[in-house]
Amino acid sequence: MELNYEIFSSKKNRIEFQYPKGWTCEEIPPNDEMSPTFIQTKSPDSSKGILIIYGPHLMSAFGTSLFPGGLYEAFNSSTGYGTNNDAEVIEKPHPVQIDGQKAAGTFVIRYNNHSPPIITQTWIVYLGIVTNSQFDIGEYGYKIMYRSEDFYNLENIEIREQLLKGIKFLCDRE
Repeated sequence: MELNYEIFSSKKNRIEFQYPKGWTCEEIPPNDEMSPTFIQTKSPDSSKGILIIYGPHLMSAFGTSLFPGGLYEAFNSSTGYGTNNDAEVIEKPHPVQIDGQKAAGTFVIRYNNHSPPIITQTWIVYLGIVTNSQFDIGEYGYKIMYRSEDFYNLENIEIREQLLKGIKFLCDRE
């Protein structure tokens, strides 16, 4: 199955990515300079979509500037740690590289309290990194989420692969 893709590019949000042609794409600007920007794409029937949250200041956007702490913080909030959320862990948090960035990780959760259940893969990427012996300390970063009801069908696999292959962080490279 070969899908065609649109390109979203924003120098202000330091990102470029591809999403399927025919999907809507909306950028929701921040309330102030410390708040995150939301970029949302979704299929015509809203059964699947991509949400990118750009945090220009990690402490105010994600609660921590330390990686991998931000990955586990996102995981705990996604699973509803300490609540009655019916979330099932499909993939535990683990490191990945996206566009050459090493301070990145992903996890996959199935939310069974929806009918049909929704599966979401989340990637956390920290950029503007200063490394010390225990942590990577980020300046800004992204929470990228892909959700769908039929997560493992070939079309959804292709969309996730194209998202990761086509994503570019528009920042100064070392």
